[in-house]
Amino acid sequence: MDRQFFATRHLAEAERVVTWEAHHAHALVGLGCALPRSGTFDAAVRSARVGPYDLAHVVATPHAVERTPRHIRSHESPGCVLYLSRRGRSELRSRTGEIAHGPGAVVLCEGHEPFERRFREGVDELVIRVSPTATADLVPPGSAPAATLVSDGDAPVAALLTRSLRRHVEAGLSRHDDATVADDLTERLRLLLTPGASTSAEGLRTIVLDHVDEHLHETDLTTETVAERLRVTERTVRRLFAPTGTSLADEIRHRRLTRAHRLLRESGTIADVARRSGFASQAHFSRAFRSEYGCRPSDVRALPPL
Repeated sequence: MDRQFFATRHLAEAERVVTWEAHHAHALVGLGCALPRSGTFDAAVRSARVGPYDLAHVVATPHAVERTPRHIRSHESPGCVLYLSRRGRSELRSRTGEIAHGPGAVVLCEGHEPFERRFREGVDELVIRVSPTATADLVPPGSAPAATLVSDGDAPVAALLTRSLRRHVEAGLSRHDDATVADDLTERLRLLLTPGASTSAEGLRTIVLDHVDEHLHETDLTTETVAERLRVTERTVRRLFAPTGTSLADEIRHRRLTRAHRLLRESGTIADVARRSGFASQAHFSRAFRSEYGCRPSDVRALPPL
């Protein structure tokens, strides 16, 4: 499925629900839609397929959805579906109980199980439909109930991984570097869903680098500050990166310069690019950039836009 956009606003009100249901079944998972007693239904869905994942950004007015046994019988198993809430509170009901959640939360629903969701304030969320094969790899049988709250947005590591997952979903919806995005999604989903994965050396290294990417604009980002914020020792951080043949300090420098190179092709002054990439001064940035790329920032800025 190519990247596509669907919206109800140009449809007659009588056609909106049934057309939304048909699109949702094709792009994500079969659901029935129910409206409140008053109000007009309006929805927009931006979607894309990236590797084993169907991704979507869904925005809609208040409504409720239900996945019934009929939907389950009528469509191929979707594996599992994860919902990343961006705005508004909602309730999820399944055979295992009811879960209320808000912005920053992630809930997982098994596609072969019925469930209901209510959006009294409307919905603004990202959706990841995981293929059955990928689900079997990421969610060991019996490790998760029919529906579960994966992250409530409060636990620091889970919240960090959720924000990283959100960035990678948004990247998958907006660009065509599908192989890289699929790998990034798989790694963050593995850390969130597979018991023990986030405490392995590989998992901790990913968590450290996700923290770095989130704070690259800060000039005081160092091995010491990262270790302090993640509540590990500097020695632990050094040991995590020793097998890679590099250090966290080298990774921070490389990622600052990679971000700066991309920003130079987009917009803003060179001084602004230096600031957004975490360099203390434009002069420091220019020296580091020339050492890394063999040219000046202004040379890259002069290239035609991407």
